[in-house]
Amino acid sequence: MDTIRFGTSGWRGILAKDFTYRNIAVVVQGICDYLKDMGTTANGIYIGHDSRFLGEQLAELARTVATANNIKVLYSTGETPAPVISWVVRSQHLDGGINFTASHNQPEYNGIKFTPSWGGPALPETTSKIEETVQTLLRSGRDYHLVSGKPALCTPIDPRPEYFHHLKGLINFETITRSGLSVLCDPLWGAGRTYLSPLLAQEGIKVKTLHNYRDPYFGGRAPEPSAANLYEMVEELRESDEHSLGLALDCDADRFGVLDLDGEWIQPNYLLAMILDYLLETRPRPAGLGVARTVATTHLLDRIAEAAGIPLFETPVGFKYIGDLINKDQILLGGEESGGISIRDHLPEKDGLLGCLLTLEMVCQRGHGLKKLLGELYATYGSVRCRRLDVSITPTILANVRERLRNLPNSLGSRKVLEVRSLDGIKIQLEGPAWILFREAGTEPLVRVYLEAASDEELDLLESQARSLLLA
Repeated sequence: MDTIRFGTSGWRGILAKDFTYRNIAVVVQGICDYLKDMGTTANGIYIGHDSRFLGEQLAELARTVATANNIKVLYSTGETPAPVISWVVRSQHLDGGINFTASHNQPEYNGIKFTPSWGGPALPETTSKIEETVQTLLRSGRDYHLVSGKPALCTPIDPRPEYFHHLKGLINFETITRSGLSVLCDPLWGAGRTYLSPLLAQEGIKVKTLHNYRDPYFGGRAPEPSAANLYEMVEELRESDEHSLGLALDCDADRFGVLDLDGEWIQPNYLLAMILDYLLETRPRPAGLGVARTVATTHLLDRIAEAAGIPLFETPVGFKYIGDLINKDQILLGGEESGGISIRDHLPEKDGLLGCLLTLEMVCQRGHGLKKLLGELYATYGSVRCRRLDVSITPTILANVRERLRNLPNSLGSRKVLEVRSLDGIKIQLEGPAWILFREAGTEPLVRVYLEAASDEELDLLESQARSLLLA
């Protein structure tokens, strides 16, 4: 019998291996049973998909299972970005949403993400209940993928007009249009290709789009907006002076990546800090609201928050924890180092479309490229350099690593260990300031190492010390 577990962003699997029609139908039935147990099925759900293999067919299967449970379904005939599903669930006061997406994973993956009625990623207390139900259903042996649905309970919608209207209330498009700046966009063949560039063009902004068609192979790469995956955009920006900024999205458009006018990729850590500083200058600041970051995200946000006199919330990895703070109206901005961002009055879900638009507005308003703006930020708050490593180790070595991390020395090189925290992984706060975070990957013998120091030279030394701790 298969074991189905929800991670930080739902359940993901390899198509035709564990991500099969039978298992998919069981998971959808488990979600339906959860909603019925909670007494929340009257308003219906939204079912969407990104541009991966079989997205339309799997969404149709989910509609069949849901309507067989007498649950009404809204859906789009095209691909829907993950944040737009969150928007529809909230704006239409639905009981939840189901999204077929594996976000930035390799092409052979797909997944199911459940969005509760509050519009953010499902919290652990929700996914654990769904998991328990799914395991019971799997043991029953029933073939839920063979049920008969009720098409009359399904209603197609186009969420773009209302979502665009909402974004226009958050972004100063007049400033962007007035700048005359030209933008290069790359949705990486994903669901965002019918959203970002069309919205910019609708506002009279000059835009050129790469990979503006569906390719479930994603050009033979993972659809993640990282420097390694955006080489066509890098080349075009370097060879032409036509565009002043490169904006990119992952497959379901919940993460963003940005290239400066010379084609240099700017880490999301640095973008989050620049955007926070910009929003504190240009947006209302209600008393008592703070900023949130995950445990793996830059402490440059802490410095900006401290200077502004606002609280800083540190959360485990996973945007659901930040989304919960947004939903409770406790923060102005929340972000994570992997390119997730949202703000107050928007969604309790990360939104790459929003991240791209805020970056574009900031560049147009301040009239400088991103590296210059980052230099100005460093002049005010001090410099930081960030790095992430993925270190593969054997299960035997992993057991030794756990023991070493439980018995850390009082110093690493010349730096004293000031504090060790275990909110999510092991985080070592050092003098400097500098820090290291070790987090185990949940599905393979891999340790993710996050590093931050004041300079590249210090970061290199920190990396060497971190590797010594892992592989001694």
